[in-house]
Amino acid sequence: MEFDRADALMLAHAMLIASNTAMLNQNDQAQNRLSFYRQQFLKFVPSGAHHFRSDEDFAEIAIAMSSHDVWTIHRVHGAYYEKKFQAIVTVGRRSWNAWRVDEAEFAEMIEAIESIAPLNCQRKEMEDVRQR
Repeated sequence: MEFDRADALMLAHAMLIASNTAMLNQNDQAQNRLSFYRQQFLKFVPSGAHHFRSDEDFAEIAIAMSSHDVWTIHRVHGAYYEKKFQAIVTVGRRSWNAWRVDEAEFAEMIEAIESIAPLNCQRKEMEDVRQR
């Protein structure tokens, strides 16, 4: 079976929904098989992909990258005493965000995106934003 690694989180989410449906229909065998497949898909998901607001975001970023040559990620800081911040990824005119991530999670997000980025789509540095 072949699939795009960037779709693994979205496919795992689909298996979760299907597994829950099987559970509601009291089909234990189907629920177990779907849970197994979900775990298999999750093995392909980089940890940074889990920080986005939606399981579909990571796949959408990969799709957008296929038709653009630049992507960016930057931090939006709140109050000076907060250690967590919002991360915003932009490809073309689309943006995706993750709320309340720390520096280690931010680095994981960059690594995850770089792992699915086509060779012709490069990261451009962006300045962080401080909200007052």
